[in-house]
Amino acid sequence: LAFDQPYAGDAHVNSYYLCELGPILETYGNRGYRLAQLEAALYAGRLHLATHAVGLRGWYLRPGVAIEDALK
Repeated sequence: LAFDQPYAGDAHVNSYYLCELGPILETYGNRGYRLAQLEAALYAGRLHLATHAVGLRGWYLRPGVAIEDALK
């Protein structure tokens, strides 16, 4: 999942948030995809804050954001 991103490929830990979209889309319709993304973003944000709280350096990269732009 870290193709063409050497920084993410060389990381010690990568986290990915996955879900089963079928039941979500059945329940919430077209907005279910947005809800799944929102929930994943909330978990990623908590993990990001936790890494800083314990003194580790963490990066949160959104899909479609070039690593060079994120590190500026």
